[in-house]
Amino acid sequence: MRGQIRHLITMMRRSGVSIGILPAQTRLTPVVNTGAFTILDFPRKGGQPSEPTTVYCQGLTGALYPDQPHEVEQFEDMWASIADESLTDDDAITYLEKWAGVLP
Repeated sequence: MRGQIRHLITMMRRSGVSIGILPAQTRLTPVVNTGAFTILDFPRKGGQPSEPTTVYCQGLTGALYPDQPHEVEQFEDMWASIADESLTDDDAITYLEKWAGVLP
């Protein structure tokens, strides 16, 4: 695992690569209950979106595709809160270096 962490650190030092880390000791956010999701934005045609912004949520028995503005807004807010709490750039590298140092 140490090798994988070192690889992440190497990749994070490249331009155009950004990795955010949400440490385990961070307070639990609503995403823990929500699970993984992807916010899909579509190309514009004539200044208007070709499709509404949609959220893809994979569940145990299938997928959900919320696309109502009030639903999408909840996921955008959740994403923003995760981004705010995540370690990035030098803070993330320092965290990973420290973690890699305690691994066998």
